[in-house]
Amino acid sequence: MSLTALDSSPRSYSLSELLKELKDQIDNKFKGDGFWVRGELSDLGINQKSGHYYGEIVEYANENSKQTSAKIRISMWSGVAIKLIPKFSTATGEPIKIGMKVLVYVQVVYHENYGLSLNITDIDPNFTLGDREARKKQILATLKSEGIIENNKLHPSPTDYTSVAVISSETAAGKGDFFAEADVLEKHGLCAFKMYPAIMQGSECSKSVAKSFRKIYSDIKTNVQSYDVIVVIRGGGSQADLDGFNHLTIAKAICHMPVPVFIGLGHQRDETVLDSITAKCFDTPSKVIGFIQNAILTNVGNAKNNFQSIEHIAKTSINHHKVSIS
Repeated sequence: MSLTALDSSPRSYSLSELLKELKDQIDNKFKGDGFWVRGELSDLGINQKSGHYYGEIVEYANENSKQTSAKIRISMWSGVAIKLIPKFSTATGEPIKIGMKVLVYVQVVYHENYGLSLNITDIDPNFTLGDREARKKQILATLKSEGIIENNKLHPSPTDYTSVAVISSETAAGKGDFFAEADVLEKHGLCAFKMYPAIMQGSECSKSVAKSFRKIYSDIKTNVQSYDVIVVIRGGGSQADLDGFNHLTIAKAICHMPVPVFIGLGHQRDETVLDSITAKCFDTPSKVIGFIQNAILTNVGNAKNNFQSIEHIAKTSINHHKVSIS
């Protein structure tokens, strides 16, 4: 290419010049102004040395898709985080974490080396709480529209318990309390308990629990097993730990179960969708097994009394006939 051609070419920018121009334009447009922005936290971490938080906020194409329509890096400086994080946790009952939908007040920041990001200066915990309740209501509305919301509640309560399916984690805190009593019942031949392991919290909870329900359904329908009731138990935890149960997949599985479902999810204050659709709900695993144990022991007591009554009638009748014969 000739020098003449270079001289007549359009103006070129060095990279730093172009990025400086972009920064000036963004600063002129957004500097000093803040904005409330809605999105979901897809990444969040703290720099242990500085105390600053860094992460990413995303928006998905729709509620049922994980295809992002927008995403951007976020930051929260330590001086802000030390105030906002405890306030948020106190209001919502859980720490801020990946997967949460949040409403954050941000400053738009552009840096030539680090690109575009949003600096968080405030968080509205009511938005996160509202999103959680909205999801619960939507699930219940879907079940109602499909005409299945009352299915499990309409199953007749068992008059006796001889075989129970248990969905729980192998390491669940409440599992030990439950099986301390269940093992005694099983040892004396009063009731059998079969464990169906599942992940009871976190992002895989809903898929794992629903998979266990499908396995139980298959076992019942193919006559591999026969159950009087299905029990879902886990130890105590925060509302965040229970979020995995506020899921349409689990709710639908319960509504299609051919036997009643009892739950004991280790909560005393916060309800899940399951509390509204299962045959019986208890706030701890211990209360679930306590209910089953009391029913079994009541039946044992009644059977003993009936046997004693029959025995007494039989002896009286025999004695009567002995007198008549003599």
